[in-house]
Amino acid sequence: MISLKLLPWPRPLYSKPKLDRLPRGKAMTIAAGFNCAGGLVFCADRLISHGNADDPLAFGHYEGKLVALRGKDFSLVLCGAGYTTLIAEATQELKLRLADADFSHLHDDFAMSLKSSLKGILPEEQPPQLLIGIMSDSGLTYIFKTENKHVVSVIGKEIIGSGDNALTRYLVDFIYHPGLTLREGVALAVCTVWAGKRYCPR
Repeated sequence: MISLKLLPWPRPLYSKPKLDRLPRGKAMTIAAGFNCAGGLVFCADRLISHGNADDPLAFGHYEGKLVALRGKDFSLVLCGAGYTTLIAEATQELKLRLADADFSHLHDDFAMSLKSSLKGILPEEQPPQLLIGIMSDSGLTYIFKTENKHVVSVIGKEIIGSGDNALTRYLVDFIYHPGLTLREGVALAVCTVWAGKRYCPR
């Protein structure tokens, strides 16, 4: 008679790696906004980074960073640099607050309206940087940006994010003028974002 004895399962030759939570996505964005003859031009890159650049486990993916919102009589475009979850929360809050807003009640003090909308969403430490453009149905245009938790009005042109440096500033200051057509503004915006990502990756 043959008896069978069950042996314990052999131990693996290597230890099971510990799975940590994926790092928060961060938009190391370069975005440009121009007030041109005939309207606004906004352009941004699409890379979302996870982890530090020197981390061998860091990775990235691509998604659109420009968000368009619509009010009763105006359109708004927004782009952010920083943690994507915070940018999404700010975008959703603006969408809820401005969906039924009337431009005639906003344009006199739009910066204050934006600041009140973003209050309580942007954190005290490392808040995302937002670039916001608004155009009324009658053709009035405005550009705003956030600095920490303050909303600042911009005249003509602005660059935010990791690509805001001497190279892109020189390029924009040398070429931009308010009389640019939309086609010319698009070409300058694309060139600015490309130069920022090509020569200033961080």
